[in-house]
Amino acid sequence: MRRSYFAVVAVLALAFFAGCLADAPDQWAAPAAAPVSEHSKDDDKARGEPPEEAADPEQMGHRAALVNRKLIRTGEVTVRVKSVDDARRDLEARVTAAGGYVADVLHQRAGGNRQLNITLRLPAEGFGDFLHTLRNLGVLESERVTVQDVTDSWIDLRQRIATKEKLAARLEQQIAEKTYRFRDLLEVEKELARLRYEIESLKGQLHGMDDRVAYSTLQVHLYQEVMQKIAPPDSVFAPLLNAMENAGPHFKGSLRALMAFFGGVITVVVVMAPWLLLAGLGILILVAIIRRTQRRSRRSA
Repeated sequence: MRRSYFAVVAVLALAFFAGCLADAPDQWAAPAAAPVSEHSKDDDKARGEPPEEAADPEQMGHRAALVNRKLIRTGEVTVRVKSVDDARRDLEARVTAAGGYVADVLHQRAGGNRQLNITLRLPAEGFGDFLHTLRNLGVLESERVTVQDVTDSWIDLRQRIATKEKLAARLEQQIAEKTYRFRDLLEVEKELARLRYEIESLKGQLHGMDDRVAYSTLQVHLYQEVMQKIAPPDSVFAPLLNAMENAGPHFKGSLRALMAFFGGVITVVVVMAPWLLLAGLGILILVAIIRRTQRRSRRSA
């Protein structure tokens, strides 16, 4: 019995120290080398193909490292368009064709301007090509793209998950053997529950990282200026033509402001109506009291 007790204590101590080492940054982890297919030179001769030249191991390792990098791409572009509605329909069709989806939409209107902010999730392999197609929507005002290399963090998460899963398997083996006392069983199950919780948490982080690597995030701002110039600035008739073109939007804006004013007045009247009635009732009572006081003063005089 004493030997089984010391064995359980040794396993718990090993789990504790190994967990601390798993939480520390892994400095020795390296991305796995890409599998290399092997075939004989006789097969090449049988197919009539020239034998492959021996590849430089250093170049192969560098190429495999570049292919296996975990990169998170994010971008933000602003496009001035003639019609926000038409540009939105065109943009959503392009996103669907690229295999992505719309994650968020925000529509804003300020005066004569309209702006539509759309957050897109796009497959990483077609992210660059999709950016170039946005120039067809209108005038590209701004563009910003950032790339974050998370390869080291990804490898570290994989190593920590593997280490904790091995420790959990050893603790499960200790429970299955049933060579311990009841008090030791509680300690083992407590440590096993902690390890399982940490494993699920790390797997969630790894899943989120894989999702951001596989699907890039792009924020598109579609900007529409309603009052547009229809004549070149150096034209003689530019002021007149632009004034005629913008007369409709100006009139609608003025009419909308007038309606907003009357709406505000009506709202104030409706809100103040109970207070006005109460104030009027108080004034009537005060006037009645003053008149009665004056009558009494006249009679006594």
